[in-house]
Amino acid sequence: MKKAWGLVLVLLLSACGAGLDGTYADALGMATYTFGRDGKVAIKVMGQSQETTYVRDKDTLRITVPGQPDATLELVVNADGSLQGPMGMRLAKVED
Repeated sequence: MKKAWGLVLVLLLSACGAGLDGTYADALGMATYTFGRDGKVAIKVMGQSQETTYVRDKDTLRITVPGQPDATLELVVNADGSLQGPMGMRLAKVED
């Protein structure tokens, strides 16, 4: 029983620090965010692509605004796995 609880604790702790992995898109498909577990994200909006970095802290993502290292875009990881941003922005994971 102790081993089982130890395994559960290790899995929970590793999930807290994990980055995202995969592509998320808005409902219209005009914006996509492709996250790597290495802390990098490729953002494509209306055909224009840029790569930047992100940090995950529990249910909050902070994406560095490209060209503005002191500015961040904050997204919330919802219970269903989607991402919620400012002004009603919602990104859902795209199936591979």
